[in-house]
Amino acid sequence: MSPAIKVLTVGAAIGSIRDLFAKVKAIDAKHGKFDLVLCTGDFFGPIKDTEAHSEDSDEITQLLDGALEAPIECYIMQGQYPLPSSVVEKFAKTGGELCKNVFLMSKSGIITTANGLRIACLGGTYDPNIYASAEAAPGFLSPFFSYHTIDRLLSNSLVKTSTSSSLNKKSYSSLAAIQASASTSQLIDILLTNVWPISISLLSATPLPDPQLPSIGAAPLDDVIRKTKPRYHFAAGGAHPPKFWEREPFVWDDEQGRVARFVNLGAFGGEPAAGKKQRYCAQHY
Repeated sequence: MSPAIKVLTVGAAIGSIRDLFAKVKAIDAKHGKFDLVLCTGDFFGPIKDTEAHSEDSDEITQLLDGALEAPIECYIMQGQYPLPSSVVEKFAKTGGELCKNVFLMSKSGIITTANGLRIACLGGTYDPNIYASAEAAPGFLSPFFSYHTIDRLLSNSLVKTSTSSSLNKKSYSSLAAIQASASTSQLIDILLTNVWPISISLLSATPLPDPQLPSIGAAPLDDVIRKTKPRYHFAAGGAHPPKFWEREPFVWDDEQGRVARFVNLGAFGGEPAAGKKQRYCAQHY
């Protein structure tokens, strides 16, 4: 993959959009320059009472109107909450671009950047009953994913798409344009999820920030991990509030020394968490 790009991955904003953008700008000035930002977990946070005026709703409106601008291209996802209807409507109209430099990834999507970086996203949270009984893949207005969502994600990872010369640029008019770039491999460079795979802490000597974490993972995510073999897996769920935890790297069998890393990031917004508060990760790919 050439040339290498520098990616900043950050924890959940939980509605603190302006503060997150300010922090990203400061990090970029000090440690950049970054090519793009991946925002894990809940970007918008819980939906407020529609009759209640709040600073969070103001920031969402300003974002969608283009009055609140991200300093770098940012790719956001769904976490544990339903998305605001205004955001869902904008996604439907644009294919993902909410405003300049902010793209909402689909709930089970895979994108390939102009640099060749493959990024997969599984949005939403896990409920065993809904996972097994849902008649279709839940949309953004539902906080959950189902087996349809997982099937769609794995199917998307196998889809071969054609390359267009017009896509070999750094800026895109929509997420759909990025998704049209070439990809033939099922292997993923970066996987973004809200939930943890249930087996991720096995054979790890790194203490967990919460002893209950192994029991609240999503078993179906294990299959996604085994098939896509991400080099980096970033999550934003787990404890409430989310707490930082990084597993020791491990090597995939039969993949020529392919190394995998798992990092759960602490949240930028919301109530503060005890313990280590690492809320971002900077990497070259």
